Amino acid sequence: CPAMNCAMYESEAFQTNLNTLVKRGVMVVEAESGFLACGDTGKGRMAEPQAIVDYCEKLLLPKQDLSGRKVLVTCGATQEKLDDARCITNFSSGKMGAAIVNSAIERGAEVTVILGNHTSAINSQASIVNVETTRQMYDETVKRADEHDIFIMAGAPCDYRPEKYSDSKIKTDELQVKFVKNPDIAEKIGETKGNKFLCVFSAETDDCIANARKKLNKKHADLCVMNDVKHNAVFGSDVNTVTFVTEQGETAYPEMSKRAVADLIFDRITAK
Repeated sequence: CPAMNCAMYESEAFQTNLNTLVKRGVMVVEAESGFLACGDTGKGRMAEPQAIVDYCEKLLLPKQDLSGRKVLVTCGATQEKLDDARCITNFSSGKMGAAIVNSAIERGAEVTVILGNHTSAINSQASIVNVETTRQMYDETVKRADEHDIFIMAGAPCDYRPEKYSDSKIKTDELQVKFVKNPDIAEKIGETKGNKFLCVFSAETDDCIANARKKLNKKHADLCVMNDVKHNAVFGSDVNTVTFVTEQGETAYPEMSKRAVADLIFDRITAK
């Protein structure tokens, strides 16, 4: 709960150190703005005692507002083989999905994870279904759709797969690969979900909000979490900078831990 003169608080050195602590998982109750003991006015007042207590209660006594709910989370990257030595994949580490799983379990949900390639540990209290390809992730998700009422599409399925697969290692000086489209998991869930909640993720490099909104509408989703991967650390990072896109508008958030993003997602879901 930092408190200091406003010039110190807003200095580059302090903000860099504070961001380092946040990235390491340190919880911070930010200072408030107002009249300071030194006579200056600005951001640097220690948060009010009740605000600190409320924050600690939230950390130590998590809400059970998902009790009785069944949450399905896709997590990690899929892999599409070229041959037995090579595959097409992406940079997803599964850290965002793992954070969502932890948040859901701590809030009382029963969680199923359709899990691709990942580097982050997955909570053992979840029911884990391991997959490799996008078609496997699609099949395992769709056949469980009726059993769940919240879908968080945090996985990174490959949109395309090689048309042909070689059972021998390809050896050639030049290689041309024809790709075919994979089935769209989120779109299929969106078409049949009814009143169930669907959250999708949109990793964008250009026209980020516009593309995220297109995805929201195309998938019939209730919430799209947009990541600007060109300007922010996303893949493999413990932090994320997101914008929530809904039918009602957009809400941009500052950089925070992926667990904090997960909690924001479920706060939005339980508020409906």
